[in-house]
Amino acid sequence: MRFAEAGLLWGLLAVPVMLLLLVIAERRRRGDLARFIPPATWGRLAGRVSRARRRASAVIVLLAAIFLLIGASRPQLGSRILETRQRGIDVVIAVDVSLSMQARDIVPSRRERAGQEILSLLDRLHGDRIALVSFAGAAFLQCPLTLDRGAIRMLLPLLDPGVAPEPGTNLADAITRSVGAFQEDPRRGRAVILLTDGEAHDGDLDAAIEEAKRARARICAIGIGKTQGEPIPLPARAGTGADYKKDRQGQMVLTRLDEEPLRRVCQATGGTYVRAEAGSASSRVAQALRDLEQGEMKGGLGIRYEERFAYFAALALGLLVAEGLLGERRRVR
Repeated sequence: MRFAEAGLLWGLLAVPVMLLLLVIAERRRRGDLARFIPPATWGRLAGRVSRARRRASAVIVLLAAIFLLIGASRPQLGSRILETRQRGIDVVIAVDVSLSMQARDIVPSRRERAGQEILSLLDRLHGDRIALVSFAGAAFLQCPLTLDRGAIRMLLPLLDPGVAPEPGTNLADAITRSVGAFQEDPRRGRAVILLTDGEAHDGDLDAAIEEAKRARARICAIGIGKTQGEPIPLPARAGTGADYKKDRQGQMVLTRLDEEPLRRVCQATGGTYVRAEAGSASSRVAQALRDLEQGEMKGGLGIRYEERFAYFAALALGLLVAEGLLGERRRVR
């Protein structure tokens, strides 16, 4: 026997208190009555009223309350192993890990804001298979399509510029690698969600867009950053202060959110572009994917426990009916 809502069983601790209160109330009632009427005359005045039936009625109501409380806690006995199925789409989340994502024009930084948006997306994409791609100068599949949200959450803290073997921002390769992560299943809708500052310096973006269109993949993008210039902080070195990226002439390099390529890829594939600083970016992107065709897939094995609350509810109902029939008066023969 197990209880799905075991916390409700704590209410049983109130049963002895209720019983004690009933005893105290009965004694107080008898004491108050004795002040006005001698106990020897109670029998003649009470007539057909039965004290035993009154006490039995209180006990029956208390037992009914106990059974109702146990039933509400959903007792379960016995189980069956079932194959679960889920309906959803395939989504590849591609996150920019280039050095420019370290900029702090969005608090606390572009990289951390991208991580927050991904976590929010994971909570909103129910039943969908999700893959994770990271990209800088080249793109890499970090996690194939999976229903395991925990695996993706575990990888997020590891995605920083230190894991990118090639510098730069290759948005085209990110799209190509994301499209390659889809499995052959024409019944499921496909989507790529880009989280980047849009500063694409490498690759053939037009060719990547055409490849996404051939794969029937809708591309949505969340722009991370602001359009004003922002310096790029470099990893701190021991004994030195904060340093920023500079060009060959020693001038500080500024990074800006470039929305033009992001809007272009979204418009070409029927997707949606949202700027992260506008708020609720992940919810708007998730909403934009709801009309994609959902396919059914096996979600694994699950255990279904047999509910037994009906037995306790029937016992409680039977006790309440019996209490109503019992009454407080003696039967006259």
